[in-house]
Amino acid sequence: MSGNQVKNITMYDVAKKAGVSKATISKVLNKKPGVSAETRVRILKVCEDLDYRLNANIQDFIRNSVSGMTMNLAFVLVDMDFADPGYSRLIDGITKGTEENNYHLVFARLTGKERLIFDLPPILRDHRVDGILISGVLSAEHMELIRKLNIPFIILGNYSPEITRDSYAMEVDIAGSIHMLIGRLAEAGCRRVAFFDETMTSYLSKMALVSFKEALAANGMEYSDNRVFIGEGRLKGAFNQLKPIFEQKNLPFDAVCCLDYRTANEISHLIWGHKTHFGTSEVTLATSRSYAYYKLPIRAIYMDYDSREIAYQGVNLLLSNIRHGQMGRPGRTLISPIIETPGPTG
Repeated sequence: MSGNQVKNITMYDVAKKAGVSKATISKVLNKKPGVSAETRVRILKVCEDLDYRLNANIQDFIRNSVSGMTMNLAFVLVDMDFADPGYSRLIDGITKGTEENNYHLVFARLTGKERLIFDLPPILRDHRVDGILISGVLSAEHMELIRKLNIPFIILGNYSPEITRDSYAMEVDIAGSIHMLIGRLAEAGCRRVAFFDETMTSYLSKMALVSFKEALAANGMEYSDNRVFIGEGRLKGAFNQLKPIFEQKNLPFDAVCCLDYRTANEISHLIWGHKTHFGTSEVTLATSRSYAYYKLPIRAIYMDYDSREIAYQGVNLLLSNIRHGQMGRPGRTLISPIIETPGPTG
């Protein structure tokens, strides 16, 4: 079939050959319900035979004219890279939600230094999206700028009330998770549990430490400032901070709670090296992970959470707000992880 012939194929031609209405063709091509599997297969076969494609520009124009919608959602990431493994599962969940609802997904990365509407990417500034899902390193000042856009948005992640005020956030139940982790460590016989975080500047880090103290008390364990270790900053890791500790034969702890898996991986190598060198008893590591097949080379207790579910629920809540013409009521949805205690070697 020549290029000219391809351009002349219309939905009417497909409907005529398939023996159905144009409305049925539209349902199938837009993945709408109400068409039998047999008819759907037949229509798609005809489309393939005729090399028919929906004209995306016309479809978007029609949708925009009828509903005023762009059919675009934006995932906005602030001061972080989309290549960061910590956000890959969020993208999976957002993609699933947008595809199921026949929306397009666009990405926008912000530096966090934007202060004016005109500092924002044109796709946000010019209202070319119907809604925003936002995550990363957020600040109260930055969120005020997002609110000025007057576009419905959902925050993905755990942030302070100052940031999430008048907004909806999808969060991991960090407090409940730490209580479960410490409970499992207590069951494993651990009594001197250390805490590590790269920084204590974020709301999540501060909340985790408060929950850590409360969980120790609830399980009859003693808290000590000497067993709390703070790193040199975000993405700086744990090695430099903890290496001097692990060079000693007698460790001041028998377990370490570190929620960041990337950093926990560094700690696991220090634990392994200490055991190999001194031949002493193992230190148990309590951490979180986004993939169940992540396994550390030492004894570990894992807090498994699926950020895909956080993002997927966020998309559906956002679309519900969009359809009802609402910015969304303030509040949050907590996602509870699963605690897994593998065998002695993790």
